[in-house]
Amino acid sequence: MRLIFSSFLIIIILFFSGCKSDESNDYIVLSTESVNYTHNGGSKEIIIECSASWTLYSDLPDWVTIDSKSGYSGKSIINITTSENTSDTARQCYLQFISGSESTLLKLTQSPIAKLEFAENKDISLNYTDTVITIKIIQNITYSIKLYSENNDWIEIENDKQSITGKSAKDYLNNNIKINISKNKTNFERSDKLIIYNKVYNLSDTLKIIQKGSIYDYYTDGDYVKLQEADKDGVNLVIMGEAFSIDELEKGGRYEHVMTQAMEYFFSIEPYKSYRKYFNVYMVIAESESSKIESGKTKFKIEFGSGTAISCDDKEIFEYASKIEELQENKPLTVIVPINTNRYAGTAYLYGDGNSIALCPLSDELPPNDFEGIIHHEAGGHAFGFLCDEYVYYDKEIPESRKNDIKEWQKLGFQMNLDFTDDPSAILWKDFIGIDKYNNVGAYEGGYEYRYGVWRPEENSCMNNNIPYYNVQSRWCIVKRIMDISGINFSINNFIENDNPEYDISNSRSSSMRFLPPLGEPVLIK
Repeated sequence: MRLIFSSFLIIIILFFSGCKSDESNDYIVLSTESVNYTHNGGSKEIIIECSASWTLYSDLPDWVTIDSKSGYSGKSIINITTSENTSDTARQCYLQFISGSESTLLKLTQSPIAKLEFAENKDISLNYTDTVITIKIIQNITYSIKLYSENNDWIEIENDKQSITGKSAKDYLNNNIKINISKNKTNFERSDKLIIYNKVYNLSDTLKIIQKGSIYDYYTDGDYVKLQEADKDGVNLVIMGEAFSIDELEKGGRYEHVMTQAMEYFFSIEPYKSYRKYFNVYMVIAESESSKIESGKTKFKIEFGSGTAISCDDKEIFEYASKIEELQENKPLTVIVPINTNRYAGTAYLYGDGNSIALCPLSDELPPNDFEGIIHHEAGGHAFGFLCDEYVYYDKEIPESRKNDIKEWQKLGFQMNLDFTDDPSAILWKDFIGIDKYNNVGAYEGGYEYRYGVWRPEENSCMNNNIPYYNVQSRWCIVKRIMDISGINFSINNFIENDNPEYDISNSRSSSMRFLPPLGEPVLIK
C-alpha cells in the first residue's frame, strides 16, 4: 500500500514538473510601432528591449539601412536610415524582429516628394462669352486657391465663392477644379492670376487667365439714353425693362429693341401720334441677375398675382428713373416697364403727385391683346391719361362705394372718361356732343366693370378692350395733360380744331376673338 502511494506521488510531481518546463518568459518590445519619414529621408533611433538576443528577420528594401541587425538581451539602440524619396508616391515596409520565441513588427513609411502644379498651359486665353473651364492640377498634397486680384467679380471657382477672394482658404483634395467665367461685356481684354499654394510645403503655382473683350458694345446697368427730345420743355417718358439679363444688353440688341418698340407703340395711335413732339423719351438700362420672373432675381421684383394683376418694387423703379440727370424735380414722370415674359397681364400704379408706372409684359396674344395693346391700355390709357377702365363684366348696378372711389380721384383730375349721369347737357364730355366730327359721342351705359349706373362717351374704346383707339373724352384728357405739363395754354376749342379722331372699326389690329379677363385694376396711391 505504501509502495502504491509513493508511485502515485512521483507521477504527480513529474507531471507538474513537465508543465513548468514548457512555459516561456521570452519578450521583445520596440519603443514605437511605426516610424514616418519625410521625402528627404534621414535616420531615426529605435530602442529594443528583449529577454534574449534579438535578430532582424526581414530583408531590407534598397531605400532602408540599419546600423545593426542583431543584438543581445536587455536594451539595444539602433538607427534606421531611409534615403530620399524622389518619386511622387509614398512608400512603406515592415521590419520583423525576433527574440527567442517572440517577434514584433516595425512599420516604416516615407512621404513622396511634394507635388503641386498646374498640369496644363500656364496661360489660358478665352473669348468674351460665358464659359466654364476645368483646370487639372498635379498634386499629392492638399492646397488652397486664391486670385491675385481680391475684387475680381468675373471668375468664380465652382462651389467655393469665398476662397477666390483670399478671405477663406480651403483645402482641396481633388486634382480638377471647375471655374465659371462670366461674359466680358466691355470691349477691353481683362486678365487675372489663379494661385494654388500649400504653406506647409512652401509650394505654389500660378496660372494666368486672359479673356478677350467683347466684339459687341454693352450697356451698363444704370446707363440711360435719350431716345427722343421734345421740341420744347415737354413731358418726360421713361422706359426701362424688367427681367433682362446681361446677354440682352448689347447696344443695338434685344433690350434696346424692346424699349424702342415700346416707345413706338406708345405713339402709334392718337392723340399721342399727333402730339409726339411734346415728349422727351429716355431709355434706362436695368440689368437683372436672371431673366426668369420666378427666380426672384429680377431688378424690380416683379410678381404676378391673381388674374392679370402685377406687383413691383416701385421705389426701385423710381430710383432707376432718377439716374436721368436732366429730369426736373417739379415735372411728373411716367415710367413704362416692359416685362421680359410672354404673358397677358398688366397693371398701372398711379400716384397723387402725378407720377405713374405701367407694367407691360411682352404678350404675344393676337391684337389687340398683344404687347402693343397692353402698352396702349396700361401706359397710354392708365399711366399717362389717368383714364378709368370701361370694361363691363357684371350685369348689375355699380355700387356706391365704387362711385365714391371714382369721384374722389376725379377731384384730382383722374378718371374723367366716366360719369354717373346720362344728361347730355351735364355729362363731362358735353362739349363734344352735337359736333359733326363726333357724331358717335353720347352716353353709353356701362363702365368700371358694371352694366348700370355709370356712362362712357362712346360705344367702344381702348379702355374697354384694348383696341387702338381712345374715345374723344379720353383724347381730350390726354392732350390736356400734355399741355398742362408742358406749360402751354390750350383750350377745348384748340383741341377740337386739332383733334384727329382716327378710327377704323375694321382695323387689322383688332383681330382677337379670344375672351380674356380684364387687365389688372390700376393701383391708386394718394
